[in-house]
Amino acid sequence: RVMSISKPPTPPGVHTPGKPARPLKSWKGYLQALLLLLLIIPIFVVWQLLNTRLNSTDPTVAGRPLSNPHTHLHVVAFGGKAGVLYLGTHYGLFTSTDGGNTWPEDRGALNTMMIMSIAVSSVNPQVIAVIARPSTGLGFQGGMYFSADGGTLIAKQNVVVSVVLWSFLPT
Repeated sequence: RVMSISKPPTPPGVHTPGKPARPLKSWKGYLQALLLLLLIIPIFVVWQLLNTRLNSTDPTVAGRPLSNPHTHLHVVAFGGKAGVLYLGTHYGLFTSTDGGNTWPEDRGALNTMMIMSIAVSSVNPQVIAVIARPSTGLGFQGGMYFSADGGTLIAKQNVVVSVVLWSFLPT
């Protein structure tokens, strides 16, 4: 390439008469990137689904919430009535009404969530609040869940939970 002191260089993308024009950026690169992305997304989805299915932490023995070696206990809470216990595990909330001798649920409530904290109302022991976050990366939303019937029916409430609060919860 010959440089000239008297003539400034031509900016990129400007065609100089007498020189062959360079082709614009090839669309093949964009197509290859799109195809790669379309290949990666299904692989990621299948991996997540298989991971969830193969690493199931549902209790292996009905009535024994911690019978599966893949699960562990996060929190224990005493209910407002004698004998009522709540277990918050890595995969759900379990309730016992006889001091922990039996756990009637085959699978815990909120069984796709890690139960991080359980609070029982001192005014009405049937009202409980649970802080939970997803056990897997499959798009479930963590947050605060409430029950007015001792944990049988649990509904998510739109309560803002500060990120700072999450850092104080045990994992």
